[in-house]
Amino acid sequence: MNQSCIGDGQNCSISDFKRNVYPTAYLLIFIIGLIANLISLCVFLKMWRAEKTLSSINLFMVNLTVSDLMLICSLPFRASYYINDSNWVFGDVTCRIMSYVLYVNMYGSIYFLMVLSVIRYVAITKPFTYVRQQHYRCTWLVCLSIWLLVSLASIPNLFSGTNQGRTFAVCTTTTFLQHLDTSLHWHRLPTTEHHNWHRTSNACVRPLSQSRQQTPAPS
Repeated sequence: MNQSCIGDGQNCSISDFKRNVYPTAYLLIFIIGLIANLISLCVFLKMWRAEKTLSSINLFMVNLTVSDLMLICSLPFRASYYINDSNWVFGDVTCRIMSYVLYVNMYGSIYFLMVLSVIRYVAITKPFTYVRQQHYRCTWLVCLSIWLLVSLASIPNLFSGTNQGRTFAVCTTTTFLQHLDTSLHWHRLPTTEHHNWHRTSNACVRPLSQSRQQTPAPS
C-alpha cells in the first residue's frame, strides 16, 4: 500500500482503486479500440479506392475514427501513470503533449458524434432536404472547423505540465475554463488590497451618508 495514504483509509482505497482498475481498463480499451479502429480505417480506405470519393457520412466517420485512434494511443501512457501510483515518468514535455492529445481527440469525438446525430436526424425526418444538402466541400469545412475549435480550446493543456514532488511527478491537466479563471486572477486586486480599498471607501462614504441624514429639511 502506498505510504503517502497511511492513516487515511479513504485516500488509500481511492489510490488502490486507481492503481488496480484504471490500468486494466485503459489497456483493455487500448487493445480493442486499436484493432477496431484500424479495421474501420481499412474499410474506408477500400471504399475510397473503389469509388475515388467518400460520402459525407463516411467522411465524418473517418474523422471520428482518426480522433478515436489518436485518443486510444495515449491510453498506455495513462495506464503506466496509474501503475506507478500516479507518478509520471515520461518527462514534462510528454505530459503536456499527452494531455493535449487526450483532450483534443476526446472533444473531437464528441463533436463528430454530435454532427453524425444531426445528419441522421435530418436524413430520417427530412430525407429530401438531406439529399439536396450533400455538399462535399461543406463536409470538409465542418471537419476542419471542428478540429480547429478543439485544438484551440485544448491549448491550455500545453501549459499544465508536471508538478514535481520529492519522489514523484504528477501529470496535471488544465481545461479552458480553468486556464481562463487563472488568467483573470492576475488582473484582480489581491485580497488584502481589495479589503483595504473596500474598507477605505466605506469609511469615506459612511460620514457623507450620515451627514445627509442629519441635515434638516428646508422649511
